[in-house]
Amino acid sequence: MAAVLAASALAGVLMCNAYPVFRDHAQAKMEALRAETSEDGEGATSVAEETALDEELRRYIQSSIYYMNYEITPEMDAYEYLTQNYDMTKMSGSETAAVREASKRLMKNMRNQYVTVQSLNGYSSYALGVEKQYGSDSTLERIIQGDTDLQDYYAAGLVVSYDSRGVPSVRQMWGIDGRASDELASYLTRTSMIRLMEDNGMERGSYVDETYEEDLYEEGSADEIYEETYEESDVTEKELPEAETYGDDGEADAETASPALVARGSELLRQIPVPIIQNTTFAFGLSENRDYGISDPTYDYWIEYDAYFSSGYAVAVGILIASMALLALILQNLPALGLRESRLFRLPAEVTAVVGLTGLSVTLSLVLTEFGVYTLKNGSDSFAGDLAYLGLGDASSTAAVLLLWLFWSCLAFGWYWFTASLLPYVTHPVRTLREQLLCLALWSWLKKQCLRLWHWATDIRLDQKLENNIWKLVGLNGLIVAFLCVFWIGGIFGTIVYSVLVFFLIRRKCGQMQEDYEKLLKVTRAIADGDLNASADVEMGVFDPIRDEIASIQRGFRKAVDEEVRSRNMKTELITNVSHDLKTPLTAIITYVDLLKKEGLTEEERASYVATLEKKSQRLKVLIEDLFEVSKATTNNIVMNYEEVDLVSLIKQVRLENEEKIAASELDFRWSIPEERCVLRLDPQRTFRIIDNLVQNILKYSMPRSRVYISLKETERTVRAEFKNMSAEEMNFTPEEIKERFVRGDLSRNTEGSGLGLAIAQSFTELQGGTFAVETDGDLFKVTLEFPRTADAGQ
Repeated sequence: MAAVLAASALAGVLMCNAYPVFRDHAQAKMEALRAETSEDGEGATSVAEETALDEELRRYIQSSIYYMNYEITPEMDAYEYLTQNYDMTKMSGSETAAVREASKRLMKNMRNQYVTVQSLNGYSSYALGVEKQYGSDSTLERIIQGDTDLQDYYAAGLVVSYDSRGVPSVRQMWGIDGRASDELASYLTRTSMIRLMEDNGMERGSYVDETYEEDLYEEGSADEIYEETYEESDVTEKELPEAETYGDDGEADAETASPALVARGSELLRQIPVPIIQNTTFAFGLSENRDYGISDPTYDYWIEYDAYFSSGYAVAVGILIASMALLALILQNLPALGLRESRLFRLPAEVTAVVGLTGLSVTLSLVLTEFGVYTLKNGSDSFAGDLAYLGLGDASSTAAVLLLWLFWSCLAFGWYWFTASLLPYVTHPVRTLREQLLCLALWSWLKKQCLRLWHWATDIRLDQKLENNIWKLVGLNGLIVAFLCVFWIGGIFGTIVYSVLVFFLIRRKCGQMQEDYEKLLKVTRAIADGDLNASADVEMGVFDPIRDEIASIQRGFRKAVDEEVRSRNMKTELITNVSHDLKTPLTAIITYVDLLKKEGLTEEERASYVATLEKKSQRLKVLIEDLFEVSKATTNNIVMNYEEVDLVSLIKQVRLENEEKIAASELDFRWSIPEERCVLRLDPQRTFRIIDNLVQNILKYSMPRSRVYISLKETERTVRAEFKNMSAEEMNFTPEEIKERFVRGDLSRNTEGSGLGLAIAQSFTELQGGTFAVETDGDLFKVTLEFPRTADAGQ
């Protein structure tokens, strides 16, 4: 990640350092274009040439003001708008219908002329009223609000305001002879319906051939027109053809209106005063159609844009984007960096798409348009001025440079990130979409939550919590029904659907319970028939607790049966082993007694037979004593005599008593016994017997010329003695088997021993509160004794 950040920072530095080069190229290109245009001297119109406020322009402004005022007047049609300052009850129904048709025609003509003149001449206009605005030129709106710097966007223009009395005044005027301001205000003050109609193609006589003898309208000021009243005798109603008909509202059909009706309505409309315009401001931007010249502000902007855009700036931006994309293709495929595993490049697909499209939009709409021209033209000074305004003071220039560098660095990193994020979608599209689509993850989560809710609602246990489960179902059902009742008639339909759904769900649940019950019965019958290995590892729903208890009973029965079989086998083996071990010395004794009865024996033979008899009888005695010891230890029918015993001295004593045997065995004994005393409260006779039995076991069954390790270690809570030797025979038994009574390491029973040594040692160790553990690893045989250090151990 450090390499990516370093590359992004370097890209930002390179772009900032390239700004002066781009600016010089752009300025040189603009100077060359200006020089070329100055030599031609054609197609450029000077801003100093002022627009003439001639009669045609005044008529356009006048008509546009009344049309735009109609557009911002709330909820009025043409008839209501044009007749709002006249009492129409003075006219008859036929006259009202005629005026309505004339009003619609006049407003239609005003709209058509407004659109046509603006389109042909490139004019702009804007009306700002109390309640509404009309026009799409926001620049004119800002000029109305006082931003005079924007006047340069138009070759000429003016702003006209009407006060609360309806008197117009010219607030702003540029590009027009200033002396025309009062003339325009006076012209607008004298506006009449006759002038509006004549300016919009409704001159007198153009709509009817006959003329009227009396001119019922005298031109005057707006105030005079408003105050003037007319008598009914002043308006001579022209008789209409008998075929003329009207609707209930007195309005004639526009398509069937006769020429006489149209003429009559236009003539009556000419006599009505114009609407009064109050508290409204109108702005006009007058930009003539001229050939492009360097004096045109719009043309200046596009010259600058083309110059700066083709100065190498656009190419540099493209190189920056391509370089970061190529770097992403390289670094993302280097396993040593591990960038592909970073969560930054493995965001959800929706986030990647939104951020990527946003970055693309920013690149196209900001970097390659206004931002590029703005920053290239003004450099960091443009930012510095804004930052100084925010209060950074002398640090504004440095902050501006840092901001510019930060922008380009972020842009470079953004394109690296976008390319790196897209790589998995190119190499493994299906897998990546499956893993990183947020909607899929959300769907899985919702599905999981719904399943959890379903299991929670339907998980019924036949235990002490059954009542709680019933309340849970009743409460949930009540909430659903209450929710459905909110929808009134729709709730009835929903309740029916819900009831049908509940029926099928209950039937499905009951069917599943029946299946689970059959499974439980099947397992129970198998166990009852004596099949203790019948499998109960199946889902049984509400009967799972019963299944678990039956499985426990099954394991208990199986264990008891195994123990019984093992006990029988042990009894049989015990009888066999005891019989064999007792029979061997007893047979020898009987044989040698018979030999002693023979006559003619020499004293040497007799002495030899007696010695053999003594040896066999002693072995028989030891065997019987060992058998009694094991029997008493197993039945806890033995008295232990505890006293303070030094375990170190006890091991050394065993070592001394077996020193001859150890020397004759050719075994290399390695004793690791501490010099200091290790005093424990034990039975010294039984503890000596434990250690001696283990040493005797080592001497009998160890591999010749192998090493034997005997060690004693003390910890804070225990004392541990370890006995390790290499077996001469293959140990094809388990540690548990070798500790059984009459089990010997020599399965052929050719060596001396009763097979009770380890059993006696284990029994005496456990009677004293210790632990006796046997481990085998290949040919390694290890016995570990561990006694607690407590003062009353074994009692």
